[in-house]
Amino acid sequence: MNIDFLIENSKGDPWQHGLGFIKLHTRLGYSLNFHSDLIPSPARNLHNHTKNFRSECLLGSIKNIIYDYKKVRISDWCLESIVCKEGNKPKVLEENIYPYVVSEEIQNEGDIINHKHNEIHDFKLLTKHACTKFNYTSEYLHVAHIIRDKKNDFQCAYENKGTPEKNWEIIREIINYK
Repeated sequence: MNIDFLIENSKGDPWQHGLGFIKLHTRLGYSLNFHSDLIPSPARNLHNHTKNFRSECLLGSIKNIIYDYKKVRISDWCLESIVCKEGNKPKVLEENIYPYVVSEEIQNEGDIINHKHNEIHDFKLLTKHACTKFNYTSEYLHVAHIIRDKKNDFQCAYENKGTPEKNWEIIREIINYK
């Protein structure tokens, strides 16, 4: 992987996703997610996806953490549905829940994980940088859900996308890191 190949095969500019990675859509039928401590994660919430997807780790290591939840009487956590578009606000589905870890899986270079749309998950970067190849394996199945700490205001993951210049600079640093 080199920067010239990525620029030549990009489908638009790379942008920062509020969960803490830079997304680059390619003309090759997949996206790349570049993870680094250089990228802020202001919208970090436990979440699921609208479709099933396949994630192949190309660089570094990431821990994928699968969660479930139970309804409780009083909690700092809520379950919300969101339509992932800039400016949309979430709809509360459950006011008080308790999230808990169901499983964890380390994804190293070459490892593939198939995520189900209904799995609520998060990830933790285990190396300075990582890159995953991401492609959907199903059609749209449902509205996305997040588990949010109620002490934190909701922030859309599609706000504050960074500039293309800065995002390319970070991608260059990630792929050249030794």
